[in-house]
Amino acid sequence: MSANNRGDKMAIDERKIKILQAIINDYIVTGEPVGSRTIAKKYDLGVGSATIRNEMADLEEMGYLEQPHTSAGRIPSSKGYRLYVDKLMERPKLSRDEELRIKEYLINSAMHEVDTILKEACVLLSELTNLTCIVQTPSMKRSYIRSLQLIRIDDFNLIIVIATDSGVIKNHRIKVNSITSNQELLRINEVLNSRLKNLTIEAINLEVINELKNELVGFDDLFNAILPALYDSLNNNSKSDFVVEGTTNLFNYPEYNDIEKAKEVLQLISNKDCVIELLENSGDISIKIGEENYIPEAKDCSVITAEYFLGGRPIGSVGLIGPQRINYSKVVTIMSQVMKELNKSLKDQEYWMRWGVRMEENKDFKAEEITKENQSAVEENELVTEDTEATSKEEAEEIVEEYTENDDLALIGKMKDENKKLSNEVDALKERLLRLTAEYDNYRKRTAKEKEGIYTDACTDVLKEILPVADNLERAIAVDGTVEDLKKGVEMTIKGFINSLEKLGVEEIDTNNGFDPNFHQAISVVEDANLSTNDIAQVYQKGYKRGDKVIRYSMVTVAK
Repeated sequence: MSANNRGDKMAIDERKIKILQAIINDYIVTGEPVGSRTIAKKYDLGVGSATIRNEMADLEEMGYLEQPHTSAGRIPSSKGYRLYVDKLMERPKLSRDEELRIKEYLINSAMHEVDTILKEACVLLSELTNLTCIVQTPSMKRSYIRSLQLIRIDDFNLIIVIATDSGVIKNHRIKVNSITSNQELLRINEVLNSRLKNLTIEAINLEVINELKNELVGFDDLFNAILPALYDSLNNNSKSDFVVEGTTNLFNYPEYNDIEKAKEVLQLISNKDCVIELLENSGDISIKIGEENYIPEAKDCSVITAEYFLGGRPIGSVGLIGPQRINYSKVVTIMSQVMKELNKSLKDQEYWMRWGVRMEENKDFKAEEITKENQSAVEENELVTEDTEATSKEEAEEIVEEYTENDDLALIGKMKDENKKLSNEVDALKERLLRLTAEYDNYRKRTAKEKEGIYTDACTDVLKEILPVADNLERAIAVDGTVEDLKKGVEMTIKGFINSLEKLGVEEIDTNNGFDPNFHQAISVVEDANLSTNDIAQVYQKGYKRGDKVIRYSMVTVAK
């Protein structure tokens, strides 16, 4: 039976899962292949390194681990990362500062156009995740037409301006053979908006075109010019553009120290068709790892994508691209929070757009209703004139005029009430926005002041401990004595300095328990029959840490 067949039939039990999880967590942090001794020392799994080594060999046969070199430890495979992401990954909670930064960044952009909000989200994601972020801007194909406007340049040239609900605005020049008056142009604009407003490009079918043509009878020359221009503007922009931020972030990963690999990923990001395929998403946050990306250039990458929404429908995608070795749990948590705030900002921006459209519709409604009521009144006038001989034409006109005037006043009053209500809503939202902005500003100032105070106090504490050391050195130099006396004085001073560091929580990094990439920096490798593999042969420079934070790595020689 082959190794692959054995791996397929092998079951992944709880111990193997814990070992795999430990290897992935360690490799994500260090970027170095992980050996059994490292796992045995750093993770309390209740088994020795020999057992861990055997389990790692099984995991390799099962396809969850890979061994880059015969003498090296193991690294996770795409299959291993997939199991980790689906079953083992725990989402950490964002810090208060991270949450506030995300909220502040996107709340401040909510009053801008959609493309500005997306640009801000792209910058934010690239900075917080240290990955390359790509945002697909809304396409005309997915957008609803919000308004169309024909604008005169001269007697024979017009511009058609198309605005969509997703903030995309396109224009196209139209040449006409006959002169169109301003009044006719106004009428044509009304027809275009009444027929095409709130439609997508796919909804402009033959029925809509015929209805439009029937309403523009007598303007065949203009109609024949408008339709191709409309389709040209929409179809040429049916594919989205992209915003890319953080491309240079990729060079912070050793995976891209290889020039050829770096060129591949840069070409991938610059290829629009490839990016469209990479950002395909249908639902919540999606993670594609390694060969799950069908594009050859992305076989060593991980791509994390999510959709953003406007008007309750998805109109674009956001993607993060990096190597397979990324901190998935942290990245997914950040992505989830940013997408939540991004969709809130887009919803707020949508409200402002709708409010503006609603005001325009009210204005159109007023003119339309007045026209309808006037027409109705005229028809009534005709009936009165024909059917009632006792009422003169003048009397009927007085009745119509009075009826129309009263109805117009009622309609205007209704619209004033509606506008007042909308104005109050706007004032309330502005007040809320100002209050939130002030609260965030006060929080930032208060936090900055507290940080400054903590830093000052910490510096003062350090100086209090270190200054006596300087005093002792001065005394040692000032005393007349032998070299041996001076040596003893310096030794006592160093001892006092070490004690001061210990009071501050600083301790020397241990070098007696083998090489650990989290605390040691290997400057060379030597062969020594008296030492085991990964034992430290010599310490060139001591290292220090405070708690789990390394202040300075120990520089060592490692036995192989």
